[in-house]
Amino acid sequence: LRERGELPVQSPEFTKQKLHDMAMEQWRSIYPLDGRVFNITNLHLVDRRPEKRIYIRHKLNLTGRPPDEMVHSYWQIGDRAKGARNYEFARSDKFDAYHELAVPADAVAEDGTLHVVFYNQHRTGPDDAPQTVRDRTFPASISFEMVHEEGAGFEVLYRIGSFGGNFVRSLAMLYCWLLFLAALGLFAASFLSFPVACMLCMLVYFTALGAGFFQEAVTENDSMWPPIKWIAIAFLTVLPDFGYYDPVPTLVDGRLVTLKWVLLAIASVAVLRTLIIGAIACVIFHFRELAEVVV
Repeated sequence: LRERGELPVQSPEFTKQKLHDMAMEQWRSIYPLDGRVFNITNLHLVDRRPEKRIYIRHKLNLTGRPPDEMVHSYWQIGDRAKGARNYEFARSDKFDAYHELAVPADAVAEDGTLHVVFYNQHRTGPDDAPQTVRDRTFPASISFEMVHEEGAGFEVLYRIGSFGGNFVRSLAMLYCWLLFLAALGLFAASFLSFPVACMLCMLVYFTALGAGFFQEAVTENDSMWPPIKWIAIAFLTVLPDFGYYDPVPTLVDGRLVTLKWVLLAIASVAVLRTLIIGAIACVIFHFRELAEVVV
């Protein structure tokens, strides 16, 4: 890139992330009649009984628009060498749309790994071939659209826990928000008038909702005056990231709100920041001059 004059002028971290994204995008692209091997790990909690199911959620894109608007693929799932059952699926899915492939759970090996081989069934052929053949001879590359920020283009879903437990853990995370806001209101009321205290609480609340976005925007902004940038970074570091500790989208999508996530929210929001702000408010109240009603 440096020899061709295409090296980005941004920070080294930004450049490394950009190159990493380009490499991942190239790796997720499968050329006609080519294949790609995926090995998914950490599936130890899957119930491996054959009557149970796991689901491979994926979204496929093409380099062009096929005549039948379908993506033709072939899947081999399971590794016999590890004692798992092997299943094969020939599929034709609508491109640029999410799909779920149901697979018997015994395709997962005893060590918690799932072996997946994906083949691009599109190939080059003569124009005078039958229509059913011409649909599959559309010479297009298939690319997996990333469905998770740390995924390889698809994700494996399986049943774990219940909605009730998930709901209780989500409520616990939201109560961490309320504890912090209550301590913040006590802190603001200890030395500010009611209108100003309300404005301060609203400023902190809405900033905490987008703390991740603001943190990234301020960090990547090289044109900001350094003292203002340091103050902004310090202010955003003190605030909790409500966007990160928001369980509602996860609960709505039917995904697991993990206990580790809840404990992290309790430690970071409900214990650390709430206790510090509440202690400062108590100190301010302790040293305030008390008024006495004189008749």
